[in-house]
Amino acid sequence: MFDFLFAKKEYLSCEWLEYGILFNYDGIFHCCEFIHGKNYIPVAEVNLNNDYNFKTFFKEKEKARKNIRKGIIPKRCIGCNKPKIGVWNKKLQIKNIAISSVAKCNCDCIYCPNHRIRKQVNNIKDVPVYNFLKNCIDKKLISPDCHIEWGGGEPTIADEFDKISYLLLNNHLIGDFGVHSSGIKYSEVLVKYIKEWSKKEYRSVMDNSKKSHGIIISVDCGSRELYKQIKSFDNFDKVWDNIARYCEAQADYQSDVKVKYIVIPNLNDSIEEFEKFLKKAIESKVKWVIIDIENQWFNKNIHNEEKLKHYIVIIKNMEKLCKKYGLKQTYYSSFCYLIDKYHNFYDSI
Repeated sequence: MFDFLFAKKEYLSCEWLEYGILFNYDGIFHCCEFIHGKNYIPVAEVNLNNDYNFKTFFKEKEKARKNIRKGIIPKRCIGCNKPKIGVWNKKLQIKNIAISSVAKCNCDCIYCPNHRIRKQVNNIKDVPVYNFLKNCIDKKLISPDCHIEWGGGEPTIADEFDKISYLLLNNHLIGDFGVHSSGIKYSEVLVKYIKEWSKKEYRSVMDNSKKSHGIIISVDCGSRELYKQIKSFDNFDKVWDNIARYCEAQADYQSDVKVKYIVIPNLNDSIEEFEKFLKKAIESKVKWVIIDIENQWFNKNIHNEEKLKHYIVIIKNMEKLCKKYGLKQTYYSSFCYLIDKYHNFYDSI
């Protein structure tokens, strides 16, 4: 009779606002989303000692969550497609962690936001994350089913990559983990991740196509000439060799090493180039590819229906080619947004 008094109230929020944390060189943030350019919701800043203030962050995080329950949504979240009406747990636990190691990179992709200032960015010092994460683990603030995403820059050459990785591995916090790498450096730590993921208890997570887990290496082409043009360096053979070595460490079902193809309009957007890419992936024993559209072009053309539909056709044909070669294939946020927006057109192709 009085069940309504005890029912949990639904309200508008999202996984990042409620349970997310982004470690970036210039602060700690709520989220790591890039929809309509609405990104990086700030919570706490870096102090003068180049470290994170643990207590300040969680104090601000709780304040933000209480405001959300009252219906006070951060202005920069307006227009993002992540917030939804749902029942959210009042207990504070971190379920989404993103680590952005922008300070170091062994590549210089032309689509990277830091491409024109790569030398300056390489001199930035990433704020230490290890002690903060260890505090979270010691205080049991990280959920066992936490999703951890590590990008950059290049994670495998970040100062704390190995140290943090072993912290996560030793505490069994790898059920859903994504490492975005150039693939240029061969990392024994990544091999340890792969072998741990190969255990039976992680298979259901690894085979979930909605997750962006695993080792994700952006190659973006299938030919050496185009690789040099996109990446600014000639590491074409080395990257595919390392991909093959990572694939050797996988279990038979091979779902935790993925190669990514970022479609760059008027550069690598031909089906012929994509097919070369797929053939290189097959040679390396890859079973899963990811497709996305270059982010800066996408943001500039977000309202250009003619151009967007043109690339929906191109990428839909890429999808069909993946099926022809028997490869699993998923999309990232930009193209997922297009599918949602033009779902009738996408289904009709």
